[in-house]
Amino acid sequence: MSATWPIDEHEPYTAQLRSVRVASGRCGFTLFEIAISLVLVSFGVISILILFPMGIKAQENARFRIYAAAKALEIVESYNASHNANPAFEAEAPNAWDVHVTGRNLAPDLEARDSSYRFGMFPLPLTIAQRLDSDGDEIQTILSQGGYLYYSQPLATTGLSESGFTGANTQPPNDAQRLVMGIVGYAQNNALYAFPWKAWPYYAAYPSPPAFGNHQQSGWLPISAFKLPVSLPNMEHPSYLWEDTTDPDIRMVWSNIWPVPAFPTGAIPATYGGYYWHWLAQPYVPPTVQAPAPSPSPTVNPPNQPMASLQTATNYLACALWYATRKGLPLAFINGTAGLADVQGLFAQPPANLAQQVCALRFLAHAATTVSGYSSNPNGEPINPLAMTAGGISPAMRLTSAMITDYHEMCLAVGMRFAASYPYDWGAPRPLQRAIMTDNPLIEFDLLQPGNLLSGQTYAGGYQAQAWRPIAAQPIRNLGVSFTYPAWNLGAQGGNTLVSENPLDAGYVSFPQNPLWGDGEHDFTLFQHFAPAERCRQIVFWTVDWQSYEDCETAPSAPVDAGKYLLGAPVEGGNLNWAMTNPPFMDWQQFGYFNPEKVMVFTSSCLDLPTGSHVATEGTHDQANQGLGNAAIFNGLYGADRNANGLLDRGPVPTSVRLRAVQVGRFNYYDLRVPATIR
Repeated sequence: MSATWPIDEHEPYTAQLRSVRVASGRCGFTLFEIAISLVLVSFGVISILILFPMGIKAQENARFRIYAAAKALEIVESYNASHNANPAFEAEAPNAWDVHVTGRNLAPDLEARDSSYRFGMFPLPLTIAQRLDSDGDEIQTILSQGGYLYYSQPLATTGLSESGFTGANTQPPNDAQRLVMGIVGYAQNNALYAFPWKAWPYYAAYPSPPAFGNHQQSGWLPISAFKLPVSLPNMEHPSYLWEDTTDPDIRMVWSNIWPVPAFPTGAIPATYGGYYWHWLAQPYVPPTVQAPAPSPSPTVNPPNQPMASLQTATNYLACALWYATRKGLPLAFINGTAGLADVQGLFAQPPANLAQQVCALRFLAHAATTVSGYSSNPNGEPINPLAMTAGGISPAMRLTSAMITDYHEMCLAVGMRFAASYPYDWGAPRPLQRAIMTDNPLIEFDLLQPGNLLSGQTYAGGYQAQAWRPIAAQPIRNLGVSFTYPAWNLGAQGGNTLVSENPLDAGYVSFPQNPLWGDGEHDFTLFQHFAPAERCRQIVFWTVDWQSYEDCETAPSAPVDAGKYLLGAPVEGGNLNWAMTNPPFMDWQQFGYFNPEKVMVFTSSCLDLPTGSHVATEGTHDQANQGLGNAAIFNGLYGADRNANGLLDRGPVPTSVRLRAVQVGRFNYYDLRVPATIR
């Protein structure tokens, strides 16, 4: 019997070997599998690497959208709510081009108002702006149409003092400066900031005496002006009655006041403090006021000069009564018994000389109040008739307390109603007690008559100049003359010739200019109906690292509008240098003027200085950029410290490289046509 191996005995071992063989053949990846795996891993890593900067970019874009929204709110708020006053300048001249109150810098447009060293929108240098690309080439379109691209000031917010820009290394990095903005949409034909021939409205307290004042340029006074010779220390110039230039009867209110001698002659001495004439302008002059003791020199303190007294006060009232009677003021107002019904009757059928009657009440109330400072007669103070040098006799009366009260109340009631009812009748000053926005007339330039321009020469240098003709909402009555240049009769709207009484004007003012006014009847647009879209403009924001350019601070400022240079008004013997240095630059009162980068512009060339050098800027010096010799500083030709760190910065990007600006915001805003504030 043969022996055999039992199959069952060896089968497990064989199976085990078979399983080992199979396992040992699958213990790793093939090269193909590894290659596929690497491809998949690489794809994932690359995808993450691609998404990572895109996420950073999206986050950065979101951040700049927030910046743009905040900046838009800031500059629109500044545009709407910041004051638009520039008090330290001259607003009147014989010609519109001699003062810059009609310049683009004072237009009620967002870029004109906010592009200032105080309000945070600085024009980007054109040499840099012209290298920036944008979707639809919108940036270059704005530039080609005469607009500017703006960048944000280095301060955190607008409206701060310019002293915040000064000092080395004081400004932390401001990421918002990478924002640039442009204004899309055309500017409109705006109302004038001020009428350059006469900066109306003029104001006077009600009641008050006739308006008078010292006039330093006596050569500009009309030959027929009623002058009051006053000698003040270091100021030998006469005063004159401004209202007398349009109504010679007003001088009688002054020249018949004084007792014998009827009217002082010669210059009123400086030892009286220059206020000799002002005493009658005080409602309550104390009767104890006396002249100083006579001086040994009669030319300094001449004896027998009449002083303010009860007699001069009653004479003043007599003169005011004569003037009121001469102007046809109703009897109830003269007698001091008028009421509201009389006021309504006066305006029901207003006479042609209503403005003069308003002035008559103003003088009458003031004169009556002046008498009350000297008299406490319980039975009333008698006012004796006074013979007037112009003819006639003032009415006799007895002044009582009730009459004084009535004069005062009627003066205010009639004066305020006149100002509200006849905004384009300039025959009476506006009451100071009710100075409101609507006192300012609506006047614009007639742009629809391009071939009908005013033309002439500037007084300083004799350069040829032109201006549009003005047009008003209504024909102006009693336009009269300006306080500063009363020699020029402006006539009325619609064809009157400008006339000057002063022979010194020959060769300067191009008279006659006939007419001064344009076609207001057909061309005036401020009252026209409009759709909201017609008043809509847009602020567009882009982000671009323009400070990476190597000339980010050495590039010259964007061209400065000529209206931003404050010129002085005409003076006797004035030349171009005088006009460019007077009035002085006063930073705290002239926000609409200067190069917007004024406080940061370099005062000398920095091209040869190494990067990081400390640099000198114009700062807050008022007159460092005035005059022909400082033209380069005013215009920012040396560049500017645009991040206000006190150092000269240069970026790594050459000027030959173009950068792409990415849009991050677009905001609509309402475009004003009048110089006003919303709040």
